[in-house]
Amino acid sequence: MNAFTISTLITALASFFLGLFVFLRNKKSAENILWSLVSFSVFIWQIGLFNELRSGNEEEALIWNKILYVGAVMVPAFYYHFTVTLLKKERDSKKIVVFAYILAMIFLFLNIFTRMFVSGVPPAFEFKYWVKPGIFYYPYFAFFVFIFSLSFKELIVGVKQVNSLVRQQAKYVLIAGFFGVGGGLTVFFPQFFNIYPFGNYFVILYIAIVAYAIVQHRLMGIRVLASKIYVTIFIALFFYTLFYMVAYIDIAVLGGLYSPLTLIVGVPIAIIVGAIFIPFLNYVEKSSDIIFFRGHNPRTIIKDLSMRIGSVIELRQLVEILAYELKKILGTDEISLVFITQKKSAKSKQTVWVSVAEGNTIKEVEIKATNPIYETVLRKTETIVREELDERKHKKLIKELDMRKAKVIAPMAVRKKVVGVILLGEKITQGAYTREDIEFLEIISAQAAVAIENARLYSEVKEFNLRLKKEIERATSDLQFANEELHDMNEKLTRAYGKLHKLDRAKSEFLSIASHQLRTPLTSIKGFTSLLLEGTYGNISKNVRSTLEKVYISNERLIKLVEDLLNISRIESGKIAFEFNKDDIGSLLVEVLDSMKIAAKNKKLKLIYKPSKTKIKPFNFDRGKLREVISNLVDNSIKYTKKGSITIQVENENDIVRIIISDTGIGITKGELEYIFDRFQRGKDINQVHTEGIGLGLYVCKKIVTAHEGKLWAESEGISKGSKFTLELKKNFKGLPGKQVGKK
Repeated sequence: MNAFTISTLITALASFFLGLFVFLRNKKSAENILWSLVSFSVFIWQIGLFNELRSGNEEEALIWNKILYVGAVMVPAFYYHFTVTLLKKERDSKKIVVFAYILAMIFLFLNIFTRMFVSGVPPAFEFKYWVKPGIFYYPYFAFFVFIFSLSFKELIVGVKQVNSLVRQQAKYVLIAGFFGVGGGLTVFFPQFFNIYPFGNYFVILYIAIVAYAIVQHRLMGIRVLASKIYVTIFIALFFYTLFYMVAYIDIAVLGGLYSPLTLIVGVPIAIIVGAIFIPFLNYVEKSSDIIFFRGHNPRTIIKDLSMRIGSVIELRQLVEILAYELKKILGTDEISLVFITQKKSAKSKQTVWVSVAEGNTIKEVEIKATNPIYETVLRKTETIVREELDERKHKKLIKELDMRKAKVIAPMAVRKKVVGVILLGEKITQGAYTREDIEFLEIISAQAAVAIENARLYSEVKEFNLRLKKEIERATSDLQFANEELHDMNEKLTRAYGKLHKLDRAKSEFLSIASHQLRTPLTSIKGFTSLLLEGTYGNISKNVRSTLEKVYISNERLIKLVEDLLNISRIESGKIAFEFNKDDIGSLLVEVLDSMKIAAKNKKLKLIYKPSKTKIKPFNFDRGKLREVISNLVDNSIKYTKKGSITIQVENENDIVRIIISDTGIGITKGELEYIFDRFQRGKDINQVHTEGIGLGLYVCKKIVTAHEGKLWAESEGISKGSKFTLELKKNFKGLPGKQVGKK
């Protein structure tokens, strides 16, 4: 195996791995995909040539020849497409791109399926098999030269129309193309000019140059670690190829002392040279650090700067240090630090308050929430380089950056929350920001964000402490004054409470005495009226009977009123007594409904009873008191319902018995529901339906239910939409059987 054959293998493998890593870095990027296709095509070209030169017979050599031209035919089309994509000119050059692909497909077809592209593989120089051109091989050669010439023209002209970063990238793509295409072009020499294809040795240089552009100028966004690995490999491969070139020239031309064994020894020698070369570069880098960074390497600078900004707590001093150091280290012309004060302005939701530090001044500025820089930074928490932005996708942002003469935006973020940005102007040297510059800026911006946030918090706490001190002093003074007033007010309230307590007790005693005094004569009136109506004292006329019946009914109303007043007196004085025993709630309901049937029938109302679907076991309650509650609720429904029905429904749940009394009556307004269970309260339209009553019945019912630890509430959808009263009783109520409850 000679040096030429080995060089094809090295170039093939280097192209393949470069293309693979570029593609895996960003599978969606058009630039990455196209460059990967260029690299894979070079791989097919070189690996095909490698195997053709090593073939054992003519048929095998011819197969590998067809394979190598599959790659060689596609290289020009892919390279041109990549070039115009890099220069953002794919739209303007769309027709030429399509034309290049169509011609490539035609030559590809002729190569694979005919012998009119390559007619044979005769020997040439020391190669056992080479190429004998067919009739269509010459147009292919012209296509190869023409498309690459167009590519170089686009690169030469296009670099003047793009930003500085793309300009640097395009220059290296042009240089790489010169070595790659120039070297590859010599592969055509044996079949046209009988000249040795010496340029193929230089094809490897295009890989090394592209790798350098990837590292230093962020071409296609390859990560730093991977890029350094590539560079190390490519440098070793370069020296390896260089060694074989020298060896071959010495053997073939000068008749030197080299032998095939010596060429094999060149492998470890190339590796050793590459290994020595990398530390040498590191030494040069350290030397430049000493010259340009005053004896410190970048890591030391980052460490020192981090310590400085971390030890400063005053915001203005911190901003001054950051601006000064970043200008000095990065060599930038202008720098601005902007941090968000409030996300929303008090004046308008469409604006935001920010603090802008420029030079030695910090000023508060109100900006629009739709500001492209503000919107982009909040959405994208990574460094943005002006020269890398797509002109079509980021028109507003680019316009805003150009207006502020900013070339780089570095967000300052704390826990993924952006608190501000660093805006860098153009470099003093007019050059592009390098990868190292961006990395340094990203490290410092993250630490600056923490330092600025701490400084702002310190400033806020400081201001808050001052305000708090003033507020405490004022509040203490107000509290002393209020305490004195409160003391005086408390004494007045104590005296007033004593008087009210006496009045309340006197009122309750009055009600109790008055009720007892009224009940005795009313009972007598009831008794004598009843005797008169029964004819005990002789027959009476119809007119007299009618009058006595009215007297009897009015007397009954007075007795009911007196009984309600007595109940209120007992409740408020704590003297009402309860008799709790285990009893059957179902029989009580039937008893109450039987007593109400006549009243409902007289008003032509339906009285519907829906008992529980499951049996309710006896539980503790006061039968007499609950009869009074249920009777009152059903009686109210009958009184305030002109037509329709009254439904009594019983629901039996785990620990609850629920009795629901609903009607189709006059209903209750929302405002009346709030106080319907208070003393002496009646609905405003009730008097039109029922003139009797003074609003004590529901109050007494509520007190009785509360004594049972139950609940009673009312619901209504409004006037003329009926009412619903719900009574809930606990089945596990602990009222002791046969015991009276209340103050004696």
